[in-house]
Amino acid sequence: MKLTYFIQQKIKLATLLTCSMAIILVTNILWKNNLEDIDKSFSSIYNDRLIPVRDLFYVAKNLHTKELLMEQFFADDDAQETTKLRAQLNLSNAKVDSLISKYEKTYFVEEELVCLKTLKSKLENYFETEESILFAIDHGSKEAGRAIYLKEGKGLIEDTEFQLRALINVQSAVGQDLIKDSKVDISSSGLLATIQIVIVLLIGIFIYALIYSSKVVNQRSEKFNLN
Repeated sequence: MKLTYFIQQKIKLATLLTCSMAIILVTNILWKNNLEDIDKSFSSIYNDRLIPVRDLFYVAKNLHTKELLMEQFFADDDAQETTKLRAQLNLSNAKVDSLISKYEKTYFVEEELVCLKTLKSKLENYFETEESILFAIDHGSKEAGRAIYLKEGKGLIEDTEFQLRALINVQSAVGQDLIKDSKVDISSSGLLATIQIVIVLLIGIFIYALIYSSKVVNQRSEKFNLN
């Protein structure tokens, strides 16, 4: 009877340990996946959202600089050659192209890709209009260039700046979604850790109960043998 009792208890313990090990293994895998997701989310927030938003800010700054250069050029009544203006505009264009190229290397969601495509189209249209303005000044008159700027150029700059703000807003929204996902992963990781602690405590309680019950059985066996 004593032997049968211990065999039954060993089977119970083995079953409990096997199930506990399986649960702990699964929770560890899920925990590891959560940590990887959290790491990816925060890396994406920094590398694909925070840094690019800074770059987009500089794109907007360069567009504003180009607008000021045009405004100042046309506000000056003295006759001016476009050589200096062209050099300054080309410098801003090169900076914008460099920033956009850098931005294109980051990770995008579908909505960001749509906004970026529209932004590039707006920039291309403005650059072409800018060349038309400079050509009109060089081969016509300053007033002809001013007319193109007021009719087309100024509006294109405003449209491009509006598209930039739209893209920055999308970037911010995607970043907020990533933070929410990370909070969910952190919460689930806490739950998985709690499950593991509970399992360890249950194993400890069960082992203690086995030890206690084995002592009781031994005491009863000894009393039975004495009788």
